[in-house]
Amino acid sequence: MPNILDIRRRIRSVVNTRQITKAMKVVSAAKLRRAQDRALAARPYAAMLTNVLKSLVARAEIYDPETGEPKHPLLAQRPEKTILLVVVTGDKGLAGAFSANITKAASRFIESKAGKNIDIEAIGRKGRDFLRRRYPAAPVQTAVWPRQKSRSILRPRPVSAPVRFKLQESMSVFSASCSFRRRGLWRRA
Repeated sequence: MPNILDIRRRIRSVVNTRQITKAMKVVSAAKLRRAQDRALAARPYAAMLTNVLKSLVARAEIYDPETGEPKHPLLAQRPEKTILLVVVTGDKGLAGAFSANITKAASRFIESKAGKNIDIEAIGRKGRDFLRRRYPAAPVQTAVWPRQKSRSILRPRPVSAPVRFKLQESMSVFSASCSFRRRGLWRRA
């Protein structure tokens, strides 16, 4: 039977642990708020960039008037013989169902395209590990986020999708990723 001193010591330990946990929650809430503000601040730039690209494509002469062929190989529409699926996930499982939702969407896409030749490019360890386990016969190429932290945008190794499309190795390119809507809610993109 513990004596009164042991009980008091245990109570003090629980109170101290509670204080530390509360301080960690405050710090993580501040970091989350800053990250959310940065994500929301980047939206107008992304929307404007999308509008500029749409405007350029609408004004540009996409097809050669003499041959009817597209002037740039990335603008060509081809039959779906080979499909490249780019899956963008995180490296760690610290974001709830973030990576799980992306891999589920990728699995549904792969199942919907049954019978077609699908190559997979995974960016992030979670997606890579899931896809290698679930589809061992599929060729899964990987790119990993850099280890060092920086304020700049994280840059994986260049995705080979444009190169493979130009070389006509991939006829269609699709991506599975999430886009930020608000805290606690992610939308599969």
